[in-house]
Amino acid sequence: MELHGLLSALATPFTPGGESVNEQGLRDLIDRTISGGVHGIVPNGSTGEFPTMSHDERKHVQGGADLHLRRVD
Repeated sequence: MELHGLLSALATPFTPGGESVNEQGLRDLIDRTISGGVHGIVPNGSTGEFPTMSHDERKHVQGGADLHLRRVD
């Protein structure tokens, strides 16, 4: 796979209490980012929260982003 264009690291939205990933917020963020003209997204990118997330949370974000993009595409 050859990467080209603009790739945007995504912040991971959490619920107000911070206890879990805000799944609808993640889908909305993906939609806004893609509609803004980027060529790709980087879930779990380097926006600061990655080191504090569990392995399961990271997999959940990546899987949710993949699934949503397949539905949008």
